[in-house]
Amino acid sequence: MKIAINFFESSFSREIYSEKRMILSKWEESINRTIEHMNYGESIQLFIIGLICVKPTIEHLFKVRRPKYIEKKTLVFGNVHHQIEKTFECELRVDYELMLTSEEADIKTHLTTSIIETIKGLKMPKKVTDFDKDRFVADVESVFRVEHLIE
Repeated sequence: MKIAINFFESSFSREIYSEKRMILSKWEESINRTIEHMNYGESIQLFIIGLICVKPTIEHLFKVRRPKYIEKKTLVFGNVHHQIEKTFECELRVDYELMLTSEEADIKTHLTTSIIETIKGLKMPKKVTDFDKDRFVADVESVFRVEHLIE
C-alpha cells in the first residue's frame, strides 16, 4: 500500500508553499518506506489524504468532501487512459493562519495531530471489507514518533 498527501492552498507565496510541501513530501516518503511492504488488506492500495488550507474569507468555497473509495475507474485525458483502482481519499481542513505564521515545529505538531485524528475517525465504506485501519493508524503514528513529531 502507498500513501499520498496532497496540499491544496489558496494564496501562499511560492516560497511558503514550497516549504510546506517539502515538509509533507518528507512525511509521505517516511510513511511509505514503512508501510509500502505492509499488508492492511486487499481493499486499499492507495490512501490519499488531502489537506485544504485556504484563507478564512473563501473557506466556504472549499468544502471538505466526504471520504471516497474508488474500486475501479478509468480516466481519459486525450488519448491517454489512466486506471485508478482500490483508492481511498479523505480530506481535512488545515488552519490557514497557523500555516502562515507559525514555526515549523508547531506546524508539524498541528498537522500530525490532525492527520492521525482524521484517520482514526474515518468510517470505511462498505466496499472496503478487509482494511486493517487500526494497524494502519498505529504504523503511521509510529513513523511520526520516529520523526519526533509526536510523543
